[in-house]
Amino acid sequence: MQIITSCGNSIWHSFRQNPGMLGLPMQRPNRLAGGSVNQVPEYFMNSRLLYLVALLLVEASTAFAGDSSCLKYEPETVTIIGKLHRETFPGPPNFESVANGDEAETGFYLSLESPICTVGDGGADQVPFDSVREIQLVLNEKQYAILRPKLGSIVTLQGNIFSAFTGHHHADVLMRVSN
Repeated sequence: MQIITSCGNSIWHSFRQNPGMLGLPMQRPNRLAGGSVNQVPEYFMNSRLLYLVALLLVEASTAFAGDSSCLKYEPETVTIIGKLHRETFPGPPNFESVANGDEAETGFYLSLESPICTVGDGGADQVPFDSVREIQLVLNEKQYAILRPKLGSIVTLQGNIFSAFTGHHHADVLMRVSN
């Protein structure tokens, strides 16, 4: 709170020194009534300060609003809608080319119509991302069997998400599917 108070005092001091700092029109002093060039009516100063405080609050709320719409990593359960498809990537030993002898790693992925963002603590499996369009699915044999007939369709899945941390993870974000 002290930071906000001192910042507010600093802003008020700036207004007193340069009342035209917001680019708003200044009222001309009435020299006949004894007004000076540096004199600015108190009500005018208060309206400028109120305008600046409102502007700062809007900016602060906008900055924090972005995080609230982002998906949280495990243990939170999230629901994601996307088009289910199968992809193959090169695996061990070199993770470079199936044609040159690397093992094929085939899995199910969800392509998202609109990108999502994630919020994480920066740990190996909780890296924050701004624009995720594809999610690698982590499934057991039964889940593969249930989803296989739905390849190419739009599906809704629930589960826990985490960020990639091994060479076997071929998307930035993965989902351990529960439903």
